[in-house]
Amino acid sequence: MKELTYALVFLAGTVITVQAAINARLGQALGNGMHAVLVSFGIGTVGALLYCLVEGGTVASAELLRSGPWWMWTGGLLGVFFVWSTVFAVPRVGVSVMFPLVVAGQMAAAIVLEHFGLLGSPTQPVSWARVGGALLVVLGVVVLGVTRNPRPVDG
Repeated sequence: MKELTYALVFLAGTVITVQAAINARLGQALGNGMHAVLVSFGIGTVGALLYCLVEGGTVASAELLRSGPWWMWTGGLLGVFFVWSTVFAVPRVGVSVMFPLVVAGQMAAAIVLEHFGLLGSPTQPVSWARVGGALLVVLGVVVLGVTRNPRPVDG
């Protein structure tokens, strides 16, 4: 089962990379990055709604929704920031530089979240090996950025 989870997460990584390129192109076509985010989230909302309707599960009660901590409501806003940042960054630095930076940021945040057990994360003490892994990703960003030879986006 762990292998299936790894494969699913790997596939998710490929999909968000393609999504970033698509949304950046949409932002260029619309002339406004946040409009591209709005279109992307609107279509995603319709897709999620259709899935929920087909799945047919029960809808959570308002009381259950109110019972969680305040910060659990910020995920959508963080998603908007993430998608907007990819729309902004892809035309400027390219997908091959942007995503290793995303991964480096994710690794840094994950190390801090797990070290302190924040936001319900399982605890995992920070170690030199974990920090070294994150630094290797940053080194990869440097190598990719130095070797990048940007070409204009085709019309």
